This record gives sequence, C-alpha cells and structure tokens, in this order.
Amino acid sequence: MHWINMWIQGNKLIKKYHIDLIHTSTYSAALPAWILQYQYNIANILHVHEVYGELRHRFLWIKAYCNKRFEKLVIWLLPRDSYHCVSRYTLNSVRTHYNLPDEKLYLITNPIDEKFWKPYDTGQGQEIRISKIKELWIMDHKLWYLRALTPTLSKHEREPIIGLYYGRTGVEKWLQLYIQALPDIVPQYPNFHAVIIAPTDEPQSNRWSKRQTSHTLHSQIKQLWLEDHITWLAPVHNKQQIKDWISVSDIVILPSLTEWFGYAMHEVAMMNKKLVTASVGGQIETLSWYNNIYWMSQVTSDEIIEGVQTLLQ
Repeated sequence: MHWINMWIQGNKLIKKYHIDLIHTSTYSAALPAWILQYQYNIANILHVHEVYGELRHRFLWIKAYCNKRFEKLVIWLLPRDSYHCVSRYTLNSVRTHYNLPDEKLYLITNPIDEKFWKPYDTGQGQEIRISKIKELWIMDHKLWYLRALTPTLSKHEREPIIGLYYGRTGVEKWLQLYIQALPDIVPQYPNFHAVIIAPTDEPQSNRWSKRQTSHTLHSQIKQLWLEDHITWLAPVHNKQQIKDWISVSDIVILPSLTEWFGYAMHEVAMMNKKLVTASVGGQIETLSWYNNIYWMSQVTSDEIIEGVQTLLQ
C-alpha cells in the first residue's frame, strides 16, 4: 500500500510539474521511482544510504533472505542512470556486492547544518542543563535528580554525569550493550545516569528478526536493577529538543553497527561532546576530523565501559 500511494503521488507530480529527473533513495521509494522512470522515460538517480551485505546474518533466516532479495532488486536488478553514495564505504559496498560500473557511481556525502549543530554559549548551556535536570525530576521523582538540584552539596557531590543514547532499538543499534555496561559504570561514577531516547511502543516480539524491542530492553533493565539509573524517554521529533539533550549530556554512547554516514554521530561531534561509537561503516572516514571520540573495534559492553572511563577521566 505504501508503494502504491507513492506511485500515485509520483504520477500526479510528474503530470503537474513536467518533471525531468527522479531522485530517490534506498529503500522505501526506490521501487515506485523505478516504475515511474520507465513509465515516463525519465532519468532516475538512486541515493544509496546503506548496503547490509554480511550484516544480514544478525537476522533470522527468513528476514535475511527477504532483505537480501529486496536489496538486490532495488540496487542491481532495477537499473538506474546513476547512484549517489553517502560515503566511500557505501560506494565500495555497492561496487563489491553488485559490481556496478564505476562511471555510474558518485560519492556525495550528506549535508550537516553547521549553523544549527554548534555548542551553546556557557550561560545558555547551563540554563538548559538545569532545566532538563528539573524536567527529569518531575518525570521520575528520583533522589538522584534532587541531589543535582541541592545547592548545599558540593559541586562534585551534586553534579550529575548524563550518558545519552538516542535512536532506534533494533539489534543493529546495540542499545542492549550500553544497558549491560551500566552495572559496571555506575559503581565507578555514582552520579552517572543514562538517558535513553528511543521508541517505547514496539511489539513485544518479532518473529522475523533477532531484534531487541523496547519490551525486551525494559525487561533487561529490571533484571539488572537499573531502574534508578535510567530514564527512558519517547522519541522527540523536534531537532531543537535533540540538540538540547545532546547539550546537557556529558557523554553520548551510540554503539551502532550500521552507520554508512552517521548522522547522529555528526550531530554529537558538531556539539563537541564526548562520543563512544563503533569503528564501522562510513563514519570512520566522515568523522576522521573529530578527536573527542572513542572508537570501539569489537563493540562489546566491556569496550563501552572502557570508552566511558577513557573519555571521563
């Protein structure tokens, strides 16, 4: 139904505006765009974000098979005039897996709004930090936040250490590893508190993949007795709110396995925040300019612990 709606809307736009070029992206719009390409004899450019390749083994076999066939359909079996790849890693993945001719492959990295994603000045940043701590106190009523707002305690005693995660909860994002690391992080940093901004309404199970749903992750939090050290927030769709949460964080943990460009990582880097992430995909090249970062080679809970220790010392 989604593809049919996109095809219908595409027909309307082409007839109304006499469009000469379709620029689509992997994966949701690629199929209707290809149909429109031949229907109206229009040039078609495919913007390739990611090629999963061997990462499919992390899915159960049915989803792995479907993913492989659909990816092959979109990128290889439905020919395009050219392919724009978001990183050199993506370009080489397309070249390796699907043997497309080099003259059709172009490296065009995604844009980042440098004027927006920049640190607040000291005064404004402190105001936002206090405001967010109060907001967390109102939601959770935990003593941790009350300590942070108590002026009679020394700065060391009351200053919280906020470790932020934001994004999806799929197995490829490996949020579960951050949760597994917390029982070792908290004793070393008693004021450490994890703020997780991720979906909270996913189904309790997924028969097609080894996906970590919010339900299984919440169960993991309870089993590890971490309720007092984690605040789980629903996703925010306003980039200003994301910027504020990055701003108030002392460290950001994004142990993702599938970053072909790394939008979230770039946002953190532009805000000049400490970042623990995986040395995978295109972000190794696109973030090569940033130094305040701990690269994980194996992406394990032990590496997350080591990353937090290294960046917070």
